Amino acid sequence: MTQDEFLNAISVAISEGIERGEIRQQPVESAALAYYYAMIGLSMSLKLYSREELERDITLVWGGLEQGLRKDAQEER
Repeated sequence: MTQDEFLNAISVAISEGIERGEIRQQPVESAALAYYYAMIGLSMSLKLYSREELERDITLVWGGLEQGLRKDAQEER
């Protein structure tokens, strides 16, 4: 799978989530790129950090992405 195909698959998933009301309205391309590059950074971290540091970073990254994608996240602020 090429980078473009992978980004397209992420974009499709985000678009479907928006259509179902699970993800708040937002530019799909921006959300897809944020998710993609977070995954790239975390995958590079596999060789650089300990398991504990990596698990902490995964939790923090997912928490940030989830807050940005989740439809009800703005209501909680």
